[in-house]
Amino acid sequence: MSRNNIHAYYHMVFSTKHREPVLRKEIQASLYKMLWNKCLEIGCEPVMIDGMEDHIHILLHSNPLVSISKILKAIKGSSSRWINENCDFLEHFFSWQRGYGLFTASPKEVPKIGSYIQNQKTHHANDSIIDEFEIG
Repeated sequence: MSRNNIHAYYHMVFSTKHREPVLRKEIQASLYKMLWNKCLEIGCEPVMIDGMEDHIHILLHSNPLVSISKILKAIKGSSSRWINENCDFLEHFFSWQRGYGLFTASPKEVPKIGSYIQNQKTHHANDSIIDEFEIG
């Protein structure tokens, strides 16, 4: 009997609408926990989640039975709802910017990418997300 052996890792990045810095430090840990649980709920294995006030990085091992566009739709949709329900400091309705960055990763690259995501605060002390997309 043959078995499938699929290792589909994705590094995804998405920004707040107009890159507004609304993901305050005091909500980030709770937001990342919610995102982690959402990944598990849709059958993906999260590896690392972190970000800044205006964007989020997620590295996950994908569920091969669900398209990546459906995974991203579920993650962005549920997190938008969570932010709107839990962040009473918002002056207007929260939404993510349309689109996203999506990069595949080999299992060998996972530790390096995970470390990069975990060190977002240090990385972005000198670089912007625009620099990141232009370089990467």
